[in-house]
Amino acid sequence: MGASPSWLACLCVVAVVLLVSPSSRGLAGADPTNGFTAVSLSESNFVLQKPYDLPSNARYSFAGGVRQLWVLSSDKPHTSQSNTKPRTEIRMTGYDYSSGVWQFEGYGYVPSSTTGVSIMQVFGGSVSATTR
Repeated sequence: MGASPSWLACLCVVAVVLLVSPSSRGLAGADPTNGFTAVSLSESNFVLQKPYDLPSNARYSFAGGVRQLWVLSSDKPHTSQSNTKPRTEIRMTGYDYSSGVWQFEGYGYVPSSTTGVSIMQVFGGSVSATTR
């Protein structure tokens, strides 16, 4: 109660692909996935980060191939030691990389009047390699 109705619903149909042929870049009208190879993802590749004081189903659902996440402005961070703002997010694991060209494909929906949204973050390939 008292929570702002500010929330994020992100419908993600995820495909992560790896570049195998640099010759397909730069072709006007070409399929942007040309030269990439799809990689398999399973539940073991997804790590949910949600408010530490709530169960997963309070901020996440997965039904019919659609992942839905939402955040309230009054939510706590994902750990009690964190100073971050409220968030619910999925970290994809198992395909960590530090070289090559990768592509992410998905569908998303952000309701109008939602603020402070980040659809995707890409961090550096080594510990503490993120940029601010």
